[in-house]
Amino acid sequence: RRVYPEMTPSQLRSFEDFFRSARTLHATFSMSNLQVEGVSAEARLVGAYDFVTSTGQSEHQPLTLNAVFRKDANGWRIASIR
Repeated sequence: RRVYPEMTPSQLRSFEDFFRSARTLHATFSMSNLQVEGVSAEARLVGAYDFVTSTGQSEHQPLTLNAVFRKDANGWRIASIR
């Protein structure tokens, strides 16, 4: 919530479900195509989640996301993820 204060209730439930079922989570991301305009920015995030499920199965889940960031008094925050 601290870095993504505008997370929707549906997104929150999805994250909660994922973290409830994942163990030893390792996430890696790199940022590309960063475009900053004043207090707003957009970037492409490419990475993966590597984790062990609650049943002991190893998983690798690649992800590509587009993120919008907003700058406030505390720094940059995620405004939305698509």
